Amino acid sequence: MRPLSRLCLAVAVASLAACGRDHHKVRHWPAQRFYTHAVSALKAGNYHHAVTLLEELEASYPYGRYASQAEIVVAYAYYKSGESDAAITAIKRFIRLHPTDPRVAYAYYLEGLVNFNK
Repeated sequence: MRPLSRLCLAVAVASLAACGRDHHKVRHWPAQRFYTHAVSALKAGNYHHAVTLLEELEASYPYGRYASQAEIVVAYAYYKSGESDAAITAIKRFIRLHPTDPRVAYAYYLEGLVNFNK
């Protein structure tokens, strides 16, 4: 194996190992911390990171008080990142899972906004 190939392989392995360590640390965050960091990422315009944090929040705390809020905010983050189809899917999922939630009106508004801008 050539030295450059070895170097690239070593960097790739090291970066994957680092990602695994960070993911393990994040996995044990409380729900509020996930949500706070996701909102900060949204405000900074880092929509993909916000989606990652919100999806991790939903997976870690599916029945917590932040879970349903994360479901609608992830739809907004998808919309802002230009992923219209993912946004529509997230919105329809939110409406299907929470038909009596007060935020359903916002979900329909967001769906209209996404479709209008499509």
